Amino acid sequence: MDAGIAAVLGATVGALGTGGAGVVAALLTKSQARMQIQAEHARMLREPRKQAYASYAEAAKKDYERLTEARIALEVAAAHEPSRENQLTRVRALVEESVDHGNTVLETWEAQVYMEGPHSVVQATISLDGGLGELRDAIAEIIRKVETGEDADLDAVREKGAIAHRAYLSYLYRASEALNTQVHLV
Repeated sequence: MDAGIAAVLGATVGALGTGGAGVVAALLTKSQARMQIQAEHARMLREPRKQAYASYAEAAKKDYERLTEARIALEVAAAHEPSRENQLTRVRALVEESVDHGNTVLETWEAQVYMEGPHSVVQATISLDGGLGELRDAIAEIIRKVETGEDADLDAVREKGAIAHRAYLSYLYRASEALNTQVHLV
């Protein structure tokens, strides 16, 4: 092979290698930029969800605690004749606060969670709202029975409380999964 041809071939291979390295570097840079944009987009989506999920969880927990306090006062009212009317007044006030809270704060954050999604969190929110409503209704029914002297099944109210608590935990798990899944999509 002639030295001139060898030099031209060497220069051509060198130029192709340099050009190929440049193309690979450009593709890597473009891929990295795309990943950064996706990560920023995921972060932007995650923050409103996190706010909505946490605010709804806090509002639901306050309602659950209020209803639990009402359930305990109801048990005292059912067991102690002398303090019955005072306890029932307290229970009615707590149930009324729960209804007011549910119609304002809880409903507002619930709607926000519905908009943020995903479906698994929305379903958990619906279950939690239903559990709190059933507990509230069961307490109202026991109030009526205690007032009229009927046999009050306090175990049913305790069970409704346990169902509401499990629904609360399920909501927290679904919300956590949704936030963590969103981060891993990047």
